[in-house]
Amino acid sequence: MKYPDMATWIEAVILAEEAEKFDDQSIVPLVSELPYGAVVAIADLAGCFKMVHATDASAVGKNEILIGQQSVLERAVGDWSAGRFAWQLENIKALEPILWKGGQGLRDVLPELKDLVLAQVGAQSDE
Repeated sequence: MKYPDMATWIEAVILAEEAEKFDDQSIVPLVSELPYGAVVAIADLAGCFKMVHATDASAVGKNEILIGQQSVLERAVGDWSAGRFAWQLENIKALEPILWKGGQGLRDVLPELKDLVLAQVGAQSDE
């Protein structure tokens, strides 16, 4: 699978800004400022939906999502091919970047990473 390159990300952010997809433009980071190889947020996984093409929205099942109903930004920065899956995230909490080598797929969180994340989350709740 080919992931979007930097130019695609920049174009998607510009599209979002021009289309006023965000109420507060200050929350849109410059792509060049985004960290690589870092944990930048935590969230609860609230749902998982199979991406489908359909001409009739009523044909979409409970755990499916209609590709054509996604925003221009979503389609520009993700792989919205039929048969793939989209995660619905809730309770997203931004973190100061924690340098950490990532990888594809789900895995257990190592204790040392958990400690670093919890230290930040605890500090956020104290503010």
